[in-house]
Amino acid sequence: MAGRSARRLLDAIRVALPRLGRPLARNLELPLLVIGLACLGWVGWAFLDAHQFQRLASAGELAVPVLDIDGGAVEISEGSVVCRLRIPRVGVEAVVAEGVSERVLRRAIGHLPGSPLPGRVGNVVLAGHRDTFFRNLEGIRVGDAIHVDSGAGTDLYLVEWIRVVAPSEVAVLASTEDPALTLVTCYPFRYIGAAPSRFVVRARHASGPAGGDGRNRGAAPTA
Repeated sequence: MAGRSARRLLDAIRVALPRLGRPLARNLELPLLVIGLACLGWVGWAFLDAHQFQRLASAGELAVPVLDIDGGAVEISEGSVVCRLRIPRVGVEAVVAEGVSERVLRRAIGHLPGSPLPGRVGNVVLAGHRDTFFRNLEGIRVGDAIHVDSGAGTDLYLVEWIRVVAPSEVAVLASTEDPALTLVTCYPFRYIGAAPSRFVVRARHASGPAGGDGRNRGAAPTA
C-alpha cells in the first residue's frame, strides 16, 4: 500500500508541474521532490524492516506457548511469533505474529487477540494487508489447502467459503465449536485509499493437532 501511494504521489507531481505556471512550478519543484523522496525512503525502510523480521522469525523456532496443565489460557505479547501460514497454490507464505496493530501488520500477518491460538480448537483469525502478505489471496479458491505450522505441529485447513462483507459484519470472527481458520483482508484488492469492504476466507480443519483450549487472554475484537 505504501509503495503504490509513493509512486502515485510522484506520478501526480510529474503530471501537475507542467500545468502550473513556470515560476510557480519552479518554486514547488524542490519541496515536492523532497516530499516524494521522503515517501520513497519510508517505503524502503518499511520493506527492509518487514524483510528482516520475517528472516529472523523464520530462522528461529516457531513455538506456541504451552498451555497450563489445566488447559487454561496463555499470555502472548504483541509482536511475538505465533506460527507460519502457507497457501501453496496462490504463493502465500509468511510468519504470523501476535496482534493486529499497524506495526505488526507491516511486519507480518497478524493473529487476532481473543481468537484461539493456531493448533487449538475454535476459529483462528488471521489478518493481513491486501498489498503485502495477503496480496495473492485474491486468487484463492474453495478447496485450496492452507497449512499452519506452529509449535503444536502442522494443521491442514481446506477453504470452505469466500465472502466480501462490510467492516461492521464481525460475525465472521465469532468463535466456532469445531477447529476453523478465518483470513481477513481489505477489499477491493486494487482499491486506492481506504477500502470499503473486507475479503474473508473461511477454512475448515482437515488434519493436524488442533485441540484443547488455546484462547489468548488478549482483548476480544469489538469491531
